[in-house]
Amino acid sequence: MKTLIITKIKFKKDKEKIDNILITYGFKKIIKDTYIGNISKEEQNEFIKETKKIYQTYDTIIIIPLCQRCLNNIYQIGTEINLEEEKYVIL
Repeated sequence: MKTLIITKIKFKKDKEKIDNILITYGFKKIIKDTYIGNISKEEQNEFIKETKKIYQTYDTIIIIPLCQRCLNNIYQIGTEINLEEEKYVIL
C-alpha cells in the first residue's frame, strides 16, 4: 500500500538512522522530512519495531497509509513531485 511517512527527529544521528531504514524499505524523500513508498502491513509492523528502537520521546514519526482514492485526489501546486515509483532498467 502506498504510504506517506512524516518525521520530526531532533538529533542528526537518529535522523540518519531513520532515513537509512526508510531507504531500506524503498521510501523516496519527496520534501524535507516527508517520504512516500509502498509497504505491506507486515513490512509496516517491522518498520515500526525498528524505529521504536531508535526514536526518543521528543521525536515524531507519522505513518499515513494512502488508498487509491486518496492518491487520485492529491492536488499539487508549483513544481510537480513524482509520487509514483520510479522503475530502473540496468543496461
